[in-house]
Amino acid sequence: MNILKGFYAFAIGSGLFTIYNNLDNLVDPTIAVSILGIVSGILFFIRKYEFYYLALIWIIIQIPYFVINDTSINLSLLYSAKFGLTFGSSEIGVNIHVFLLFFAKYLILSQYLEKEISVKPFTEKSTELIGDGITFKTIDIISNKSLSSDINLSLNGIDYSKLYFQPQDSDKIKKGTVFLIPTTGGNELKASIIFEKK
Repeated sequence: MNILKGFYAFAIGSGLFTIYNNLDNLVDPTIAVSILGIVSGILFFIRKYEFYYLALIWIIIQIPYFVINDTSINLSLLYSAKFGLTFGSSEIGVNIHVFLLFFAKYLILSQYLEKEISVKPFTEKSTELIGDGITFKTIDIISNKSLSSDINLSLNGIDYSKLYFQPQDSDKIKKGTVFLIPTTGGNELKASIIFEKK
C-alpha cells in the first residue's frame, strides 16, 4: 500500500504545484490535469478505491506530446523530458511521464482493496484444499499481482493465518489464485478459484 500512498501523494503535490505556478493563467489545460490528479489522490486517501481509473487517465494524458507547425500540445506536469520523432514541422513523441505506467498494475489492483471477496474452487484439486469456498477481506497490496488478507483457517491440522489473493479478470468469468500461508511451519497451499467482489 505504501507504493500507492507515495504515488497519490505525488499526484496531489504535483497538481498543487502546477496550479500555484499557473495562478495567472487558470485556463491552461494542465490545470485540468492537475485537478484530476488531486481528485484521484483525495479519493484514494478517503478509501474510495473504486475510482482508481481516474489515476490511470491522469497518467495516460501526460504521456504523449504533439507539435504541429508552431502549436504544441503537452499536458505533462512539473518536468517535461521528451522522446519523439520529427516529420517536417511536426513532431510526435512521449514524455518522461511514461515511467508512471509502472504504477498501473498497482492501481488496477487497488479496486479490490478493503473489499470482501468470496471465492469458490475452480478445480477438483482446489476443492480438496478449500472445500466449498471461503470469504475474506483484503487489507493490503503486497506486489503488482497480489493482495493480502488475514484469515483464521485450519486444514489437516495446520493453521493458516495469511492469504494472498491474485485476481485475473476476464469478460466471462472472474478467475484467480489464492495462496494460504501457514502460521508456523508447513508449506503454503495454492488453489485456483473463481471469485466475487462484494
